[in-house]
Amino acid sequence: MSYTPTHEEQAFIRAYKRNVAVASLSSLLYFLANKDNATDTVVDQIGTWSNIEDAWLMWKDAIEYTKET
Repeated sequence: MSYTPTHEEQAFIRAYKRNVAVASLSSLLYFLANKDNATDTVVDQIGTWSNIEDAWLMWKDAIEYTKET
């Protein structure tokens, strides 16, 4: 799989690896490449999907919070 993360996604990967570090880089890239069209088949490809998704949603909420303040 060849996926180039955006600058925001690269920052998320760094924060995830520094603070959570459950999933591998390849799993993170797979999640980021497929997060917008996640079917059951896609989600089942990596066992850490829900862990990454939880971190991603918190990341997005934190970004929204900083925009509001």
